[in-house]
Amino acid sequence: MEWVRGTTLGRGTFATVNIASVRQTSSDNQQPPLLIAVKSTPVSQSSTLQHERSVLTNLDGCPHILCCLGHDITTEPNGDRRYNLFLEYASRGSLHDLIRSDGAPLPRVRREAPCEVGVARPPSRARQVHCDVKLRNILVFNEDRQQVKIADFGLANHASMKADCGQIRGMPLYMAPKSVLRGEYKAPSDVWAFRYG
Repeated sequence: MEWVRGTTLGRGTFATVNIASVRQTSSDNQQPPLLIAVKSTPVSQSSTLQHERSVLTNLDGCPHILCCLGHDITTEPNGDRRYNLFLEYASRGSLHDLIRSDGAPLPRVRREAPCEVGVARPPSRARQVHCDVKLRNILVFNEDRQQVKIADFGLANHASMKADCGQIRGMPLYMAPKSVLRGEYKAPSDVWAFRYG
C-alpha cells in the first residue's frame, strides 16, 4: 500500500497517531484519497504495537472494534526505522473530544453511548479484555454518535490471564478496583471502566 503521512492526530505512551492518505491504485485519478490512521513507533520499541496488531487480527470482523488495515516498516528521512500500524480513521474523533467540543456532560455521554460497543460482550472466540477503556479510546464515526468503535488494544489481555505481580495494565484512574488491587482483568472490568472510570 502506498501512503503519505499527514498531520498528527495524537500522541500516547507507546506511539504517535497520524492521519494518512492512501494513493488509489485504480486508473481513475478522480477519486479522493482514502484516509486512514497510522499509529507509529520506533521499530526497537514496537512490541506493544505488534501485540495490538495481533489482538486486532484475532478480533477481525467485530463491528464495534476498530479495524486493522495492515502494517509496515518505513525508514524515515532522518534514518529512523518505524513500525506503522494502519487503522480505520474516525473522522469525529473520540468521545472525549466530543465532550470537550460539545460541552455535553460526562454522565449523559456515558449513558447515550451505545452499550453494544462491545465492552460488555467481547467475542467468545477471542475472550479479550481491553484493560484501557476510557473515553479517549472510544472513537466516533458519525454525527449522532451511533457508530462508535473501541480502539487502542495495546494493553489488551486474554480474559484467563492474570497480570504479573505489581503490573498495572491501563490507567488506574479509569480501572475497576479489582484490577488495581488484585490484578484481575475480566470483561466486567472493561464495563466498569467505561461507566464509572
